[in-house]
Amino acid sequence: MRLAEMTSADVRRLRQKPVLLLPVGAIEQHGPHLLRAYVQDVLAEFVRNGFRRVVVVSGHAEGVHLAALRTAAKEVVDRGAADITVLSDYDLIYASKFAEPGEGHAGKIETSRLLAAAPDLVKGRPGKAANRIPKYAIVRDARRHWPGHTGDPRKATAKLGMAIDRFVEDELVRLVRAAAKRKV
Repeated sequence: MRLAEMTSADVRRLRQKPVLLLPVGAIEQHGPHLLRAYVQDVLAEFVRNGFRRVVVVSGHAEGVHLAALRTAAKEVVDRGAADITVLSDYDLIYASKFAEPGEGHAGKIETSRLLAAAPDLVKGRPGKAANRIPKYAIVRDARRHWPGHTGDPRKATAKLGMAIDRFVEDELVRLVRAAAKRKV
């Protein structure tokens, strides 16, 4: 069910169910402070309205983005009576059999997922590349060290993208079921 399509009576009945899934996209150009404030407000309202278990899933795996989500969730959890899980679907993927060493942004995995969902959006496939930002370094312009993709997008297929998406769905179901069993 989608919360936006529910009546207040539907919501009252749903409150008896344990877990909400909150998908979040990237808001890179607006900054992590706005993302954190927005997600914190949304989570606080869910909790205020009786939804105690929430799984926040980001389709963006960048560190500052995820830190903003985790900070927002921690602030709500610290107020009490909430169990919130925060992850990127790429946390699941990069810990799976689908990830190869050196795989990353716009490589085989991401390109495969896009080929499965919207193949017309894939515009060419550059060769293999690596992220050469020095380990632990904070750099002003990543383009000096990185061409914008990591891994080999030429290995991408729609079939692989569908398999990865099924894997993510199965893992999210597992995570939601585990959250439903935890005490709040």
